[in-house]
Amino acid sequence: VIALDRACASLQLSRIAARGVFALGRVGASYGHGSGDYGLALSAVHSDTPRILGPGELDLVFTAVLESVEEAVLDALIAAETVRTPHGRTAFALPHEVLTV
Repeated sequence: VIALDRACASLQLSRIAARGVFALGRVGASYGHGSGDYGLALSAVHSDTPRILGPGELDLVFTAVLESVEEAVLDALIAAETVRTPHGRTAFALPHEVLTV
């Protein structure tokens, strides 16, 4: 979920949401039929007339989305702890030293 602090057109929000999904690929996600990976972008600014972001502004937003989603995934991986499911499966925490950024 990507929230922007500026009003923009719905088509641009769709493009921005896609960048969030692209960022998952930067951290190793692979996509296939039924993967369920999708993005949602919204504007937190109320405007009766959303404006179209210029190419330069949109490039900055795209870059910010890619970097922030990538950072969020890495932060979640680092914060994860080893857990055991009720069915006996163990999901091991990722050792911090394997992450090189």
